[in-house]
Amino acid sequence: MSVDFDVPDAPVSPRALHARLLQNAAQRRMRGQERRRSNRRDDADYWLAAAPMAIRKASALRGASSFTALP
Repeated sequence: MSVDFDVPDAPVSPRALHARLLQNAAQRRMRGQERRRSNRRDDADYWLAAAPMAIRKASALRGASSFTALP
């Protein structure tokens, strides 16, 4: 289990923002699948449609900023 917290006014690196966007997309997909299993189609469609938006933002960020290679 990971502990997620934010420090106010702390700078966010592009790599951290990229990871956060990908995590957001995964959570949206899981929420959509959960709603689908609960027969809440309209709500499921909303969450499943929202997930690719986070992926596009993460992809654009990765292309727009220089990611240094990890050791």
